[in-house]
Amino acid sequence: PKLSNPKIRLSARLPKTHQRTEFLWTYRLGIKSLQIEELNEELLRDAFYGNRCVHLERDVERATTRHFDGSVRIYRKEEYRNRQDTNLATAPRPFRKTKVFRVDGDVDFRTCMDLTTYFYKNNEMIVRYFDPSIYEEELKPLNEGFS
Repeated sequence: PKLSNPKIRLSARLPKTHQRTEFLWTYRLGIKSLQIEELNEELLRDAFYGNRCVHLERDVERATTRHFDGSVRIYRKEEYRNRQDTNLATAPRPFRKTKVFRVDGDVDFRTCMDLTTYFYKNNEMIVRYFDPSIYEEELKPLNEGFS
């Protein structure tokens, strides 16, 4: 993706610290869905919180990913505590949602995971969730000096 795209720049400007990352798998009518939302700790413009989100849908029978998108969910400062006190399954609706990218059709799952890792730059929990061996070998040793 081109970094000149204003939506890509929005994602890049999000705070580099996060409180937690939530993963939610659901299954309905042969479609397995994954949602990921990263909860941030820093305010944007003293009034909002921006959380990066990814959503993908996988057709179980066909063994293909049919939909993949990334967005930024914007929460008002005064409403963010409600989001922090819930999990992804019961989370309140955000004030706004800005779609950063969307891909429909047969999408290679490995490509989805690579794009997810790129989208969540600076969030090692994504690597830890999808590839624990890389996390243990490469990222965990870097963090041990900070514990």
